[in-house]
Amino acid sequence: PAVRDPSRQAVGRSAAGDGVMATFSVGGLQQRILVGAVASGVAPAAATTIAYGVAGLVTLLAVFYVFWRRGVTRVIHDLGLRVPRFGGLFVGVFAGVVAGYFAAFYLNNVTAAREAFDQSQAFFRDNPEWRTASVILAVGLAPVIEEFLFRGLLFRGLRRTMRPTFAVVASALLFAVVHP
Repeated sequence: PAVRDPSRQAVGRSAAGDGVMATFSVGGLQQRILVGAVASGVAPAAATTIAYGVAGLVTLLAVFYVFWRRGVTRVIHDLGLRVPRFGGLFVGVFAGVVAGYFAAFYLNNVTAAREAFDQSQAFFRDNPEWRTASVILAVGLAPVIEEFLFRGLLFRGLRRTMRPTFAVVASALLFAVVHP
């Protein structure tokens, strides 16, 4: 009901529209920052790191501000996000490292992506400070931002307004649109 009529949204709760707006806001802001940074002469690999980090943090701060103004007092609890236990955190980091090696292998063997991959590798080899920033982004910032946006805001909001199966499919489709 809240998707069709926002005035029927429960006071002090997040809604599906919040997740959709935040998701597209982060994407649009990221593109603008990326284009501006590259146009200013920043290397593409560094520009991507800057764009994702800044867009994600700005969007998170904006969402928390909007929720604060709306009277949502327990944002993290309302969205179902929790600090992981050590075992789960270890498994997640290990799975991310393994996935990263598979992605590097895949990109290394795909002809169309070979040139971009080689440029990124050369950039990070020549600029170790950006390598560290990218690791912080990929291991720390990106998972937190994406969990907050997709599982917290978007999925939880959709789940309140539609069947769980449809909510999973809809949030997965939006995730795929944002990650071409």
